[in-house]
Amino acid sequence: MFHFGNLLMTHQTRLLLAVLVLSGICLRSYAQNKPGLPKHSLAKTLSAPPSALMNANNVTCWVESNGQFPAFVQNSWNGEFPKGSGLGTIYQEGIVFGGFVNDSVYLPGLRVNGDTYFFGMQPGAIQTDAYGNTVGADDPTASTSRPFAVRPDMPPSLAGDTAHWPDLRSDAATYLQKTPDSVTSADIQQVAGRYFQDWTEWPANKGAPWFVVGENIVRHDAAFDPNDPRDVPGIPDAAKTIWFVCNDLDPNVAAQFDGSPPIGIEEQMTLWAFNVSGTLGPLNNVIYKQVKLIYKGNRNAPPNSRIDTMYIAQWADPDVGNAGDDYAGCDSLMNLCFAYNSRFYDPIDSAAGLAPPGVGYIWLQGASHFTGSTNDSAIVDFQWRKQFKYWTGQYLTNFQCIFPSPLGDPFPYSASATYDLLRGYQRGKP
Repeated sequence: MFHFGNLLMTHQTRLLLAVLVLSGICLRSYAQNKPGLPKHSLAKTLSAPPSALMNANNVTCWVESNGQFPAFVQNSWNGEFPKGSGLGTIYQEGIVFGGFVNDSVYLPGLRVNGDTYFFGMQPGAIQTDAYGNTVGADDPTASTSRPFAVRPDMPPSLAGDTAHWPDLRSDAATYLQKTPDSVTSADIQQVAGRYFQDWTEWPANKGAPWFVVGENIVRHDAAFDPNDPRDVPGIPDAAKTIWFVCNDLDPNVAAQFDGSPPIGIEEQMTLWAFNVSGTLGPLNNVIYKQVKLIYKGNRNAPPNSRIDTMYIAQWADPDVGNAGDDYAGCDSLMNLCFAYNSRFYDPIDSAAGLAPPGVGYIWLQGASHFTGSTNDSAIVDFQWRKQFKYWTGQYLTNFQCIFPSPLGDPFPYSASATYDLLRGYQRGKP
């Protein structure tokens, strides 16, 4: 886990979390089925809206529009490494957050939410009125609440010009979990059609990133025009970008995570990856992640609502090779935590002619906040900005390897048990 501590979020606070790198340093593992946990079927993704696949380079991952990274590949892995191998990396992952909330809507106290094996978030944005007051949430079943995936080389202007499409065979194969030689023209049309639709419907008005060719400054405003060839959705130079938004306003969904009532958090996530060559080749084993948590509050929450002592974690279940012989650790100087196989030999990888891999997560940027002081500066949305400051210079403040260890996973999930782990404590031992 990666953590931030002692954060204060007041009503309508926007917290830009660290840009993460999901590094596929030979990122591959065998994830054993976890007893009692929900199964995920790839068939869910074929209707398109609820899930998206990052497959721009050597490592892939699936993400649902509620923020969960489920085990779609053989019910054992979230993605593949190397792409097309049928072998995976991470079993599941997600973002977890919590703190003491006082909003006069629910009883004041500790609330924790997010996504692990279980999810407490629903797809869609939180809706506010002209004064910034929360009035509801998007319909989580609406097509506009889906995750959006775009490639800069697949603008809608190419919809009727197949001769100028890039080679989508590998793309379609990983999306549909087929071998490349079994991909049909209809499969390629299906994948292409979604790229064209997501570009045309790119939700820039909700915060999805885009840029103007030649300027390469990441923007999030509603000026994006899908018909303007200079306007491109996504992150500059990325081979593929995924964006979605989710929230915790539904009390029934929120309670599924650990029993907490809603906090009133909107989570916006951007995933992007590069496909490069030469000296930049190692970037082909990396997926970048940016997470924004915006405290919009619950319905009828007063403007002075707040979250005290908030902690945020990147949670992951990395099963590397045989899940029973993994090692894990962290490098605080690099803001890196990692997992790897404890032996040079692994039956799963060796059967495929591959060496056992390793996987790591790096914080590239910490959460920042507005100070108003011209002496302060921080990177906010890919740009240096004055009058902002990082909450802490040490982005990785806590690392937990909770299984197998005396700490244990907090089953059954409870706000207090999860919060103890978020703070770096053993459960029930503050």
